[in-house]
Amino acid sequence: MAAGFSICGASAVAGMQGIVDADDDEVASAVAMVTLYGSLMILVLPLLNAVLGLDATEFGIWSGLAVHEVAQVVAVASTAGATALAAATVVKLGRVLMLAPVAAVASIGERRRATAAAAAGTEGTDDGRLSLRPGTPLVPLFVVGFLAMVLVRSLGVLPGPVLDAGRTLTTILLAAGMFGLGAGIDVRRLLRTGGRFAAVGAVSTLFLAGVSLLGVLALA
Repeated sequence: MAAGFSICGASAVAGMQGIVDADDDEVASAVAMVTLYGSLMILVLPLLNAVLGLDATEFGIWSGLAVHEVAQVVAVASTAGATALAAATVVKLGRVLMLAPVAAVASIGERRRATAAAAAGTEGTDDGRLSLRPGTPLVPLFVVGFLAMVLVRSLGVLPGPVLDAGRTLTTILLAAGMFGLGAGIDVRRLLRTGGRFAAVGAVSTLFLAGVSLLGVLALA
């Protein structure tokens, strides 16, 4: 949940799953909370901005900092126009980049726990989970692919038609992602997870939105 809310939503949850050996129920609950509260932000942030009166760039920065999923950020920022969307996208992708170092640090920590458990003659970690599987990468492969694409784009070697096709494909995939996020919300599953996950999600969302708004106002 910490990775999902602070970095890039369900992708971060999936990226951390293998590193911390989370079970399917834990992953499903974390993804459900990210999806639920991120979707609520699509409705809430534009309404709050109508009261706050942030300009397009400020609202875009706030959206990129406060909203969980990339697709949700695009949906929120799009309500304020192209300038807000551009600012939100840059900020959000900066958050996405943080998955690589966070995953690496978490992986190193899990490896140390596994080594300590093996030295102590136990088969699991101190919380009863199985120790980290050998060969688990320090950084999820999709993060490596993302960083590689950032590098290729930054080098300026891609021709214009390829970039235009990429923008069109991005729009289609973002729409598909939003559809998938909505389809992934199972109210019955949310009810089964209990109030603990919902409370953590609510506090995390309010904290992230509040702190990021203060930062935007301080820089205005």
